[in-house]
Amino acid sequence: MLDEEVVLKTPKHASERLLIINVALLAGISALFFGGTSEFGMGMLVAAGILAPINMIIYKSVWIDAPRHVNFFYTLALFPYIVSFAITVAGLCSPAVEEIIIDSYTYYSMIEENSSIITSAMPEILEPILSDLCTLSIVACALSIYFITDSRYIIRHILILCGLIAVFFALAGFIMDFIRSQNDALAMPFLGMSSFALFPDKFHWTAYATVWLGALMAMSIYTNQTFTLKHYLFSLRFICLLCAGILIGSIVYAGTPIQKVEALLVMGVGFAFLVIDTFPSIENLNRHYPQKSWRPFKKRYIRGGMPSYVYGILSIICLTFGAVFFADSISNPKERLLVDSSDKYSMGLDQRESLILSGKELIKDRYLFGWGTSSYRVLTGFSQDGDFGDTPWLSPRSDLLQKIIENGFVGVALYLTTPAIFFLIWLFRRDFSLSGFLMLLTAFVVASTAIIDYPFQSPAVLLGVWVLMMSAFRWDNAEVR
Repeated sequence: MLDEEVVLKTPKHASERLLIINVALLAGISALFFGGTSEFGMGMLVAAGILAPINMIIYKSVWIDAPRHVNFFYTLALFPYIVSFAITVAGLCSPAVEEIIIDSYTYYSMIEENSSIITSAMPEILEPILSDLCTLSIVACALSIYFITDSRYIIRHILILCGLIAVFFALAGFIMDFIRSQNDALAMPFLGMSSFALFPDKFHWTAYATVWLGALMAMSIYTNQTFTLKHYLFSLRFICLLCAGILIGSIVYAGTPIQKVEALLVMGVGFAFLVIDTFPSIENLNRHYPQKSWRPFKKRYIRGGMPSYVYGILSIICLTFGAVFFADSISNPKERLLVDSSDKYSMGLDQRESLILSGKELIKDRYLFGWGTSSYRVLTGFSQDGDFGDTPWLSPRSDLLQKIIENGFVGVALYLTTPAIFFLIWLFRRDFSLSGFLMLLTAFVVASTAIIDYPFQSPAVLLGVWVLMMSAFRWDNAEVR
């Protein structure tokens, strides 16, 4: 019996099956409801996220060999986000903005005498609470991957299924854009002209696609190589690479220059790892196809080495195109990697700079705990000048800056605590794999974009990064490999 069959037939699989459903459900819901940016989509994410802690309780009760203190450590990993939620609730009890009604019109005014350290400049209660609960649900779901399963087979199921969901939306996006190109009147008005698939902002789509591109490339590395073409075309490795090709196509089509560079870097590194995995050493060849003898020179270096040569060429192509995109954009004063000059709906560099400068001014008064979750839109309504129009901006085009404005440096520290601890554990364990490294690299390049852009405005992207990150940490600590 195969190891995979043993894993799937154990009682533990009940919790692992629910884990797969939970992650796929959140990935599908977030992509379906406009990247999770709508209130309904966020509510659905919160509802589906409740399955994660319930699954942890079930796992501990039905699996006799579950670690003794697993629920304690799971709660401990969630604790910084529970604290963040508590701070948000405390801030709502001490508002910094009051509502004034004059002649049936509603206005908002800053409460000058508010000297509370923890406050909220968001007059609505539902939005900040829903936002924090959505984050808590996403983190709870991702952490359950680490604490419930110790099998790479289960993680592979999760990542490939989520990758297929992303491919489905990529194909839908191409079809929708083709229809829109034939007649602008057919465009969906609620999505806007800067959308892709069901993501109102195609920047969020490309960040989402990059996450699952990295996941599919990592799973292709994990899957065995076949050496006959008819078998290769039906292998799981080829399916993963084909799906990754569809996602990279959507990223090059819809992404900003920096996103194209990041995605091509991930794919180029992925193909380079495939070169390492299929290099025609006797050990590699026997690992992929142990039934044959690879001692003859011709069989070893021509037939056995062919996959390695092809992957090497593809890696060079991806990295070369990435370097070309980088050089062309960095030398263009209208782009500097952040702006796609061919997109007439894209915000210019001067506007981005102005938003960042005005955002930095908001930090000075409340740098410790910030102005409260989801308060940026209200704050810009008080401070923005006529150059930005009469509609408040939802983001300063930097997730890091917005996090500091809304939750202060304390909020940023709480948010980064759990990932930092898991990363240190991963480092000290010193048991690394190519697939695990590629997953972490992908999560890092997407997350690092949050310093200069706003990918995490979409819960779908936040979910993808967390799932990939926790999958990588568990991947290199799995018992069943």
